[in-house]
Amino acid sequence: MEPVDKDETYSWNAATAIMFLVSLFALTMTLLGMNPFTLLFNIALVYLPAVILLGSALFERTKRSS
Repeated sequence: MEPVDKDETYSWNAATAIMFLVSLFALTMTLLGMNPFTLLFNIALVYLPAVILLGSALFERTKRSS
C-alpha cells in the first residue's frame, strides 16, 4: 500500500468540487435557457471533465477500501 499524499488528495478534492459547481451552474443556465455556451462546449469542457473527476474519485475510494 503506497502512502497517500495529503496535498495531492486536497488538489483532487478541490478540483472535483470546482468542476461539480461549474457543471451545476452550466446545467442550471441550460435549463433556464440562458446558457451563453454551445452544447458541445459544455460537454467537452464542463461535463466530461466533471464526470472523469467524479469517476476517478469514486474508483480511488473503492480501490482504497479494498
